[in-house]
Amino acid sequence: AAWLIAIRVNSMLVAILGIAGGFMTPVLLSTGAANLPVLYSYMLLLNLGILAVSHSRHWPILNYLGFILTYVIFLGSLDAYEKSEFPLAISFLSAFFVIHSVIVYLYNIQRRRPSTALELIHLIVNACLFGGIAYGLIRGAHGRPYPAIMSVGMAVFYIGHVVVFLRRKLEDRGLLVALIALAGAFTTWTLPLVYEKESLTIGFALLALTLLWIGKRIGCRFMENLSQLLYLVVFVRLFGDMNRNFGGGGVVTGSAYWPAMFDRLWTFGIAIGSIASAFYLERRQPREAPLVSASSDTGRLLSASAGKQVFYWSTVVFLFLFLHLEINAMFGMWDAFRLPALTVLWCGMGAYFLCKVCTSKAPSPAMLTALAVFALGGFMKILSFDLAAWSFCELGYYNMAYTGQAALARMIDFGSLLLLLGLAWAWIPGVYPRSTRAAFGYGALGFVFLYMTLELNSLLHWLLPKFQNGGITSL
Repeated sequence: AAWLIAIRVNSMLVAILGIAGGFMTPVLLSTGAANLPVLYSYMLLLNLGILAVSHSRHWPILNYLGFILTYVIFLGSLDAYEKSEFPLAISFLSAFFVIHSVIVYLYNIQRRRPSTALELIHLIVNACLFGGIAYGLIRGAHGRPYPAIMSVGMAVFYIGHVVVFLRRKLEDRGLLVALIALAGAFTTWTLPLVYEKESLTIGFALLALTLLWIGKRIGCRFMENLSQLLYLVVFVRLFGDMNRNFGGGGVVTGSAYWPAMFDRLWTFGIAIGSIASAFYLERRQPREAPLVSASSDTGRLLSASAGKQVFYWSTVVFLFLFLHLEINAMFGMWDAFRLPALTVLWCGMGAYFLCKVCTSKAPSPAMLTALAVFALGGFMKILSFDLAAWSFCELGYYNMAYTGQAALARMIDFGSLLLLLGLAWAWIPGVYPRSTRAAFGYGALGFVFLYMTLELNSLLHWLLPKFQNGGITSL
């Protein structure tokens, strides 16, 4: 009755009073006994009423209030939820999701009006809340991989919208971009739900990338800021996920390692790939005029140049950490070559930044610093960890049996860093000071002398002890 009066006299206040009274009724009349079928049916009627109002009046605040109150009451009702009531809960939750998806664009499509930033946020938050709650309900009732059915269904739902809107030649670029992004996000989320445990991190990473892409396409700084805040959550969760996935110890076997490795590739590959994609989005310049005016938008948390730097170096750091932990776990099966493999990784990262130094048209202090950091890090790793692992003693030799395998491992270990230093000495262009090249060149000379001294001293100590001092003097 309140909504009919509101439409008749064109009063949004009456409609708000009606929705407030409607949603307060089950709270005030609660007896403490759970009756979810009646509660959900009543909430469905309320939401259908909001949908009917949105058909003829553009009152977004009514839609937002109904959306918030619906999910608050639904989440509160889960305290009385039993696993046997799963079909009931998931059916009504799906109905609420569909209604609040349609509410976003129903009035605008009828009047050929473009969607606002708040309406697009309503669309995205509705999808995220439904996906998160449905994931918990399905996993609690049936376990994995059944939540993937939900993600596939949502992808089909949004793809169907895109097809229909394209056929109708909808002139709402922002809404179309949001629908395409949501279809892509839930399509991408499907495989991690099947194979991976760390789905929440993946979900945050895909959602953050979706918001950033939409923000860039429609020129909405608010969405870009929201995306950057979500990426901060992704960074924190990645550290926690790495600790959980690589915190174990003990003997590693191939039958246990390889399945776990492929699971980790899904988790960290998608999340790090999302961060790298954000870097490329920040680097691209917008080709179209923004749909959101500056007066109705917010300021930037990070400038375009600062955002580009944050995403670039975050990609480098997380990729290096993941590879370092993964190689350390992988070579637990070949422990003799575990430390050399990690040194090769350090030097490989240094070689990447050496290529960036050599190909940049102007001096790049940041890339040169990164090169120096990885070269110095590899050197400190060898001195601090590798020598101790080979039982290096104060007499200047490795106090362990001298074998060809151990000698080969040390050759790879020292040789990879020596190669990096030598290439840096030979390739760093002339736009940098000569002292820069000299530092790498003399560092290579000193390092090869250190390696040969320690290796020859150990070889002679174990195989030709009488010639040990003379051999070192000859070297």
